[in-house]
Amino acid sequence: MSVFATKPVSIIYVNAKELKSRRDIGDDDNAFLELNGCYNHTSKVYYESGFDTGKRQKDVVAMDSPIRCRYEANRNFYSKGCTRYLGTVSSSSSSSSRSIIPNVEMRGITLRQLRAVYVNIERRCTIEGWKNDKGDILTPDNVNMYDVNRYIIKPFTCTSKKSFVESLPSTAGTQPPRWYISHWWGDSVKDFISCLETHMHDFWMNDSNDHDQRGGGMTIDTPVWVDAFAHNQWNKNNNQDTSQLSLIKVMDIANGRMISILDKNSVAFQRIQTFYDLYLALTSRHSITSVWAIYTAYDNQYTRGGHYEDVRNAVGIISGDGATADRSSTVDRERLFPLQLILQSLGVGIENAKASVENDRVRILNTIAGRPEEELHDEPFASHENYDLMNILVRAAFASSMGILQTAHREGGDCWARVLDALSKGIMTKSMKFHFNDAGWDEITTEQASQLIASLPLTLESLTLRHATFGYDYVDSLAEWIEKNNNIKGLDIWNSTVGDRDGGKKAGSRLARALASNSSIIEMEIIGTDLIGSRNASHWADAMTSNTTLKALYCGGLAEQASRINQETIATLDTQLIPYSMYGVTHHSFLVGGIFTDGVLSNDGMKALAAGIASNQSLEKISFDSHGIGKDGIAALNKALLKNKTITELKMRGKNYKNEKSRAEFEVAIDKFRQDAKTRNPKLHIHTCG
Repeated sequence: MSVFATKPVSIIYVNAKELKSRRDIGDDDNAFLELNGCYNHTSKVYYESGFDTGKRQKDVVAMDSPIRCRYEANRNFYSKGCTRYLGTVSSSSSSSSRSIIPNVEMRGITLRQLRAVYVNIERRCTIEGWKNDKGDILTPDNVNMYDVNRYIIKPFTCTSKKSFVESLPSTAGTQPPRWYISHWWGDSVKDFISCLETHMHDFWMNDSNDHDQRGGGMTIDTPVWVDAFAHNQWNKNNNQDTSQLSLIKVMDIANGRMISILDKNSVAFQRIQTFYDLYLALTSRHSITSVWAIYTAYDNQYTRGGHYEDVRNAVGIISGDGATADRSSTVDRERLFPLQLILQSLGVGIENAKASVENDRVRILNTIAGRPEEELHDEPFASHENYDLMNILVRAAFASSMGILQTAHREGGDCWARVLDALSKGIMTKSMKFHFNDAGWDEITTEQASQLIASLPLTLESLTLRHATFGYDYVDSLAEWIEKNNNIKGLDIWNSTVGDRDGGKKAGSRLARALASNSSIIEMEIIGTDLIGSRNASHWADAMTSNTTLKALYCGGLAEQASRINQETIATLDTQLIPYSMYGVTHHSFLVGGIFTDGVLSNDGMKALAAGIASNQSLEKISFDSHGIGKDGIAALNKALLKNKTITELKMRGKNYKNEKSRAEFEVAIDKFRQDAKTRNPKLHIHTCG
């Protein structure tokens, strides 16, 4: 039970008023009472932490009158947020008439309405003896969208001759979709709805602009666009309903947010429409900020941080920063995605994708190939660079998931190789974070870590690496990758050491050379490492001189870690390579004279580095923490900053001085620094502590 569980709260709001009298709308022979009247629904009750309390809430859900669609803003664990209504209310929407929604792109459907469909399936399928198009007996579990169209959509709309969404009395007016749903009609509707239920739970939170942009704040009354329910099934040849332009408009309204529902046999990625939907998302005007989520029905027990558990019926992989409700637990959730589907998806090929209608396959392939309108019905190319691009995008969507990478590393062999190959070819991934002390990276080898770094996509703009102890080859792979990447803007290396007598010195020098040749890095954090020390400070000075893009450098050493080493333990060792722990990871660094020589800048080290800082023409912010810089080092840095004309902010923290004299000297040197800075142009802001 969560420590945050001071009181249970219902995150899924289905608190409908008891509506037993509304069942008088029709007797048990009424085929569509769930769609026209009400239905029973049992939902989980969640703690504020977002996990199942084990309690269940039973509700009678109203469907017989217009309900405005909505989503929630400013919504988190402690606030229900504020309602934002979507669409416009139709003047014709009432209990006695139906909404008129001329534009198909505005006919989203809500989870409230989809639940009603499935409850209707459960009640009618078996007793009415439903059969599929092959004559096989159906059960509620295997009813698909073709069956729903035959037994529910067409009969329900036979009088209105309108779309299913327009024909529902619960539709109040236009229902602009917050997400576009791409799926295969042959998939189980039960599984389809399970995916959307889980998606709603993953995206219920919405307490920032980023969350809002990514589609957060989902409720049972937030519309998503599903073709079967949006199209008028009585007029499928209507150009407005089936045109490419309408689908483009749907994607535009959804701000490029798309959910692909992947069936248990991965048939969806064998269908040409799936690739076309992705193509539309990537070519929409929201392509830069688009979000692609891939969900599949899969019973799993989700554990976050090793403490909180929740049984779920589906799992999703989401591009970018994961789901809005993840709270840094994206890896815990995504590693549950079934490996079989991952491997199947790595082999997808648009060239071999199928369509129910051959003309659709021809038109879509030619559209993706960029052929002019007069050639859209010609024989498609056997191969094309745009086909390759679509294949890469699908494969890389799986390979860029941290949970999938962890699963593949544990599997090893061909699985690991195929995932890394797909990862290396990705073009949509902009940011990745690796915390190698995470349980999912247990037993990763130096070879695998080096392979992983070498396979990172060159589209990355931000890379975070923490708690790595993989030696020189790992850092060399990173340096080679930096030298090739012209997109990387932010690089963070925390609590990562090479070890060995000269390992840190050598690896740090290699990384410095990579920085010198890079022309895109803007911000770099190297904190708690043995990569910058007095023995290679001159190489970092050369990098400062050569690099023309770096604006912020944050350099944190190992002085504090060295000060915590038990001297009695050191006396018992036959080596100066001393073991110590940072965040549960054991590191080894070379200790001389009470300091880690490759993790600390002494006065001499700062003097060497200051020469490069003085000549640098791009730096604006620098920070030094947990080093051994004394008065002479500070004086050298002061002199360098009087020459440098771009740096406007300095953060400095002294080492743990063992006597008052050293501390006093540090403070005097800093005071002199501040006095000199007063006449400097541009103005220099100095922040110190320690």
